[in-house]
Amino acid sequence: MKVIIEIEQFDNGIALKWKDEDDNELKSVALERDKEQAIGKMIWEDIKSEMDYNTCNKVELKIEYEACEEN
Repeated sequence: MKVIIEIEQFDNGIALKWKDEDDNELKSVALERDKEQAIGKMIWEDIKSEMDYNTCNKVELKIEYEACEEN
């Protein structure tokens, strides 16, 4: 499964936009104190879903960071 998580930073927290290869989309916000937990939770939900779907207990996670141009 391939997903893109777009993270936008603000003074008091972050906004997350999750989109998969089927164009399903989720949006979320987190305050500054909760940002690490919010990102981790979003990634863990994908990992858990992948393991459950494939009835396995091992997943490889590939991460590529790319800066986005400001609009």
